[in-house]
Amino acid sequence: MTSAAVLLSLSSCDLDLKQMDQVHPEHFFTDAASLDAWMNYCYKEFDGQESMLRDADDFISAHPSEFLAGTRTPATQTWDWSVLTQINRYHQYKSLCKDEEAIARYDAEAMFFHALFYADKVRQFGDVPYYDSMVGPDAAPVATDRDIIMTDVCDEFLEASEELTDEVFDIPVRINRWVALGFMARAALFEGTYLKYSDEEGWDYYLKECVKACEKIMDSGKFRIYTATGWKSNNAYRNLFAMETMAPEEALLVKLYDTDVCPSQIDMIFGRERLGATSRFVNHYQLLNGKGIQDVRSGYESEDINEVFQARDP
Repeated sequence: MTSAAVLLSLSSCDLDLKQMDQVHPEHFFTDAASLDAWMNYCYKEFDGQESMLRDADDFISAHPSEFLAGTRTPATQTWDWSVLTQINRYHQYKSLCKDEEAIARYDAEAMFFHALFYADKVRQFGDVPYYDSMVGPDAAPVATDRDIIMTDVCDEFLEASEELTDEVFDIPVRINRWVALGFMARAALFEGTYLKYSDEEGWDYYLKECVKACEKIMDSGKFRIYTATGWKSNNAYRNLFAMETMAPEEALLVKLYDTDVCPSQIDMIFGRERLGATSRFVNHYQLLNGKGIQDVRSGYESEDINEVFQARDP
């Protein structure tokens, strides 16, 4: 092919065509369904049992996390900012949607997930860069004081709770007002106790905010302890771990598994991961009379595996 022919063929191409394998904002953020699909990505921010197995000191896998082993270093740590990018990109393009009611709804969800993201980052790393809008690739990350971040986290959870629906869904798999208050209580409890036992000031603010959030949930009258009347009513506690769906009055939010894909994790958890519980964990479970085993049974520390469960809460 001659040079002239090559130039002619290039000049006939439309170099402004958009790639078909990418999402283009002006074509995507146009209606409520698109905003819903975009924000659904943020649900990956919720931990399942993995966080308990990684970071708990009473119930651990055969390979304790670096948090527990005390071997964590900057070189061994990674952090994922994809959820924050998703949230801030939503704010960047949401005005393309003309459905104001939908924008208000997903603004509340975005606010919740922004607070959740930073509550987790501060818990793991302390002071971190704090963003509430998109930044360029050349932006230099600057750490923000954790107290500034956590104050904003509590404010965002609270504001989101006021904007989100107070409906309790039949299957609690989507965030609502009560989920926002529950995660606010968790974040405030962590920060308050962290400051208190680090001999730092300001801890009482967070603990008071935790109490307020919990009181709002309890005073709603929408939640109660599951009692399992009827089928296997004497096994209410066991049923919590065996039901296909969770009773909406028992749980604020659940991670629902597709039984066709993952019918049960029990065999994998105990067979492959080789989990173990400490004596202290087991002793959180009271006796049938409501008292702790350490309070009424002398010598319980030396009881064998059969004896230690006698007269315990089933």
